[in-house]
Amino acid sequence: MKRRTQKRLTRNLCGELFAECVVASHFHKDKQEQTDQIMVKILNTQDSLLARLSHVEPGSVRKFFRKYRDDIDTLRQETKRMIGGLG
Repeated sequence: MKRRTQKRLTRNLCGELFAECVVASHFHKDKQEQTDQIMVKILNTQDSLLARLSHVEPGSVRKFFRKYRDDIDTLRQETKRMIGGLG
């Protein structure tokens, strides 16, 4: 898969997770600080993932993308767990 496609998919996924946090923040106004922390984590992780995609090391491409997918899955699971914990 091309890097451009990977970047687009990463932005879309992080955007969806961010939107879920925005919706959760409207339902749980008393836990605004916690949802803000989740949103900051999503944005920081997105920046980190996109920067990593720009500089793939030639020798370990397969290992790099395996770690990349694992990091995306971890972000998704953590966000879902944190949002679920708000209720």
